[in-house]
Amino acid sequence: MMNINNRIVIICPYLFRLTRGVERFCISLSKAFIDKGYEVIIYAWGCNKEASCGAIDKRIRIRKVPYFRWYQEKIAVFFYRLWIWIDNPKATILNFLYHGETCLPRKRKYLYVLHSPASQIPARYEFIKKQIGRFDNIHVVAISKMVEDEAKPYIGRIPMSLIYNGTDTQLFQPSTQKLRNGKLNIITAAAFEERKGMHYIIKALTDFKYRNQIKYDIYGSGDERYASYLAELIKSNKLENIVSLKGSVGNIAELLPRYDLFALLSKGEAFALSPIEAMACGLPILVSDCSPYPEFVKPSFGRMVNRESTNEIQDFLAELIESKNLLIQLGDSSLKESKRFSWDSIVNQYIELIK
Repeated sequence: MMNINNRIVIICPYLFRLTRGVERFCISLSKAFIDKGYEVIIYAWGCNKEASCGAIDKRIRIRKVPYFRWYQEKIAVFFYRLWIWIDNPKATILNFLYHGETCLPRKRKYLYVLHSPASQIPARYEFIKKQIGRFDNIHVVAISKMVEDEAKPYIGRIPMSLIYNGTDTQLFQPSTQKLRNGKLNIITAAAFEERKGMHYIIKALTDFKYRNQIKYDIYGSGDERYASYLAELIKSNKLENIVSLKGSVGNIAELLPRYDLFALLSKGEAFALSPIEAMACGLPILVSDCSPYPEFVKPSFGRMVNRESTNEIQDFLAELIESKNLLIQLGDSSLKESKRFSWDSIVNQYIELIK
């Protein structure tokens, strides 16, 4: 049996309820710890109908708070305290503080990962400000410089480190099985939220001179009103043969490398996983010029644009259509740069904090 000093607990309440970046982060980070010789246990909430955001490594142990339609947060408090006492981990990684986590024993070692900027969830950061002092030994991890800067007024003197999100370069890899339709195939994989900016790309395709040489597929789910807006935008601009809403899928790692370009003109991201997953598949990326993209996007593999500028979007797409060599060059550079974000490298930074 593995030495108890190598045991890590990760608390991820919605692991089986939602398919967001947070849940994918927990699965990937857990596997990376396992690969480094650590034992990992994830605490999650049971639910009536489970969702999946990816395969969970069989070496990872899962503890589930029994499903209750009401008051599950209060019930979780009992199980958290019991399990922590039983498991006695070397460190516990938190992704939230406002889902019952403040009940945890104050003297243990914790890493608290901030997945969202304060400007996006100010009320929750006010809660964090009031409650984080409950813990005697807690270290905050910000997943981008933007998140770090916005968190400082709320964190006070609590130590904080910047560690970017990672990508599983064993799972996300290039493929020769490209879509063979003679077009520039673009993919977006993201929650259906207005801030994700899919509508800006759709609008840019409306009067684009090369629109018939584009195939744009959007994968995801979420806000039904926004999804309806996108569907109407596609229909009203007669883009049904160009733009498709594909819905949520569980095999995005298989789909990404089949495309030529990844696009996400989002605003308010902490540090989106999808762009670096696309990079690991050898895809150039088209993103907005909003934070945090200026922290890591370079012209050698991607393009940042004013997401409200139809001309900037169209100009980049035209460059790629007119020059297949440029598309190949950007893709090669994207794959090379993605190694910087491999979980094998990122998890070492977490291990140093735990040590």
